Amino acid sequence: MPADKNKISIVVPVHNGGLGFADCLASLVRQTRPADELIIVDNSSTDQTKEIIMSFAGRYPNIRYLFEGRLGRGQARNTGLYSARGDIIAMTDADCVVPEDWIERLTDPIENCRETIVMGFETDGVNNYWSRHRQAAEFKFLHSKAKDGYIDFLDTKNFAIRSDVLKDLGFNPDLIACEDLDLFLRLKQKKIAIRFLSEIMVQHQHVSSWRKLATTQFTYGRYSEDIIRNYRSDHTLDAYMPIVNDPHHGPGRRFLSWLMWSVSEVVNQPTAAPYTLTENLAWRIGALYSKIKHFVSNIKRRSDARGR
Repeated sequence: MPADKNKISIVVPVHNGGLGFADCLASLVRQTRPADELIIVDNSSTDQTKEIIMSFAGRYPNIRYLFEGRLGRGQARNTGLYSARGDIIAMTDADCVVPEDWIERLTDPIENCRETIVMGFETDGVNNYWSRHRQAAEFKFLHSKAKDGYIDFLDTKNFAIRSDVLKDLGFNPDLIACEDLDLFLRLKQKKIAIRFLSEIMVQHQHVSSWRKLATTQFTYGRYSEDIIRNYRSDHTLDAYMPIVNDPHHGPGRRFLSWLMWSVSEVVNQPTAAPYTLTENLAWRIGALYSKIKHFVSNIKRRSDARGR
């Protein structure tokens, strides 16, 4: 893939990005290597998101506005992905600010080192109790999955990939969240390695309150459980299932193990305990919700089948 022929597409899904989304857009249009197209997918926003996008589009002709009415990050990413014309697709999130050399550095290994996919890391853009512990948990987890410049995980807030590979795989449109985790598992099925460059960092607006942490983790737990169900029969992915079960830390899925671990957290790390217990418990409640919903759905399906 000769570098002088590559076109770069950036795809950013956004749902109610608020005024802070302007910071994301401002960082994306001020790149040392400008993107050939900057595709913003408005995922049914009800705030001023469209007005913010159009104000930038009036000044930067490489910005393309797309609207996606079906709510969910998987569907929104697909809308942008399959409209992209670039040879390389880069993605970040609407609550991120990227450095000015982000495109240049993130795409270089794909263009010049024959990598298929490259992922970077993040810094904390909030800097309060909740966000600092989130940053520490992310750092510990991601670096535990990294080895020899590659990583067994994917976070779509800071990555670039060959367009043909991503268009072949796509995102699961049924996933409101954890669509990147689902994509990671399908990349592993195809034995595609993910280059990890932790020095390329985007500034991310981490969860900034107990409520946001609990809501986020509940959602992740719910959709991770859906992913486990989808891939349970593929035993080639067994080694990666612990990541899906609980990606940051904590004990196994049994309640007694979790209870003993919780007591240990309070005793040994009292300052961090409010964060770690909320993170872990909300995840488990989300996973339980998914199981109950699936169970009820199966009962209804069988009842409908008997009634025919």
